[in-house]
Amino acid sequence: MSNVNPMKPNERNLVLPGDVVGDRRSLPGPGTKLVGDRLVAVTSGLLQSQGEKVSILPMVGAYDPRPGDLVVAVVQEANPGNWILDIRAPWLAPLHVSEAPWRVDFGETMQYLKPGDAVLCKVLFIDEQKKVQVTLKDRNLSKLEGGEIVEVPPVAVARVIGKNGSMVNLLKEYVECWMFVGQNGRIWLNGEPKEVQLAKEALSIIARESHLPGMSERVKAFLEKRKPGGIDAGLVVERSHTRRRDERLADEAADGEAGGAGGVRTDEAGGGEMPGDGGDVPPAAQVASDSAHGAAAEAAASADAGPADAAGAAGEAPARKGRGRGRGKPDAREERAKGAEAPERAKRGRGEKEKPAGKAAKVEEE
Repeated sequence: MSNVNPMKPNERNLVLPGDVVGDRRSLPGPGTKLVGDRLVAVTSGLLQSQGEKVSILPMVGAYDPRPGDLVVAVVQEANPGNWILDIRAPWLAPLHVSEAPWRVDFGETMQYLKPGDAVLCKVLFIDEQKKVQVTLKDRNLSKLEGGEIVEVPPVAVARVIGKNGSMVNLLKEYVECWMFVGQNGRIWLNGEPKEVQLAKEALSIIARESHLPGMSERVKAFLEKRKPGGIDAGLVVERSHTRRRDERLADEAADGEAGGAGGVRTDEAGGGEMPGDGGDVPPAAQVASDSAHGAAAEAAASADAGPADAAGAAGEAPARKGRGRGRGKPDAREERAKGAEAPERAKRGRGEKEKPAGKAAKVEEE
């Protein structure tokens, strides 16, 4: 057994099975085992330390499923009561119809998932015989439509995700596409072809150099070279144009309010002036209301003038209402009508009475 020097900041050590990686005060993590007073490595890989916990990150290896893992699976078979999924583990994983988000009748599984379809599912449990059961009944789990699947070594998934999601967030700053990273090393990408290609090239660098330090700096330099400024570089220009447009619209709205308050606004089509709220000409609704009140007053005043005058007064009201916009200047017909009515009203003022229609008919017969 060989001893490994204590880890230094930002330094990774490659260890082999049997190497001593700690003592009795260390907490054994994946890939390590406590033998007597020493903590030794049981697999080859990169030595990692988080506080007192020491673990080994394998360089190569198959996916070892654990309950709660989110994985990108591919349908292999569709049976009457379940589907058989490939999750890149040594064993295939069945998906029972009771763990699907749809109500599937017996024998109708092909209507929902067919061989070759991809799904984002979760490992439900693993029994003593290493049989894996997966489910689609959880938040954000569904069938993956379209897109493209990229595979990286399962041991490199931790570097793809990064510490607290730092690497994924870096990719989002430069690549504009949908991305689901499965714990089994399958990554689903969906977007424009050039964006998907850029993501694939960045993922290839991460998978190939996952054991080397300074990964984030190298990936950022590559993305900055391919797309300077990232996604926000184009958004800055667009936001600037949008801000100037909003300011121009606000200025035009303010100018319109100022013009309306003065009572006169300019007609852009003809270049003339149009009456506003503060003009001398009253609104049409007010003119119609004044004409109606005037006609009603005249009809009431001539109620005792006989059926003919009452009918004439009532007939003038619609005409005057229709001439409401020019009520300040009465026309010649209205003046003649008033002149003809004046002698008749003068006779009625001196007490003369009209003869009943019945007596006039009797005189004509005689």
